[in-house]
Amino acid sequence: FPKDYPFRPPILHINTKIYHPNINNRGQICLPILEAEHWKPTSRIDTVLQVLIATINDPQPENPYSIEISNQFVNDPKKFYRMADAWVTRYSDYRPTEAELAKIAKRRKKALMNK
Repeated sequence: FPKDYPFRPPILHINTKIYHPNINNRGQICLPILEAEHWKPTSRIDTVLQVLIATINDPQPENPYSIEISNQFVNDPKKFYRMADAWVTRYSDYRPTEAELAKIAKRRKKALMNK
């Protein structure tokens, strides 16, 4: 958050590489809600995060960072989704399953009780 937040928008950055027309190779996100001319001090962070999630799930080709990826999304969606899936496989971090998370929580609770 900038020092003069909420009068300036927060800065969002995606750390994991993602094949997406609205996110560039440095993880910067093209979201109109975060542009200075569209930002309102009354904007809520939960709204910003909802817009981010909606944009990731439903790319906005009319407002791209990457024109090439945007054109592919519009003109050859099968190729776009194959590339996006390949990037997920290549660049995403491992995420534990719900069962694994439950085991971790159980071990943590047990360790805290034994202190």
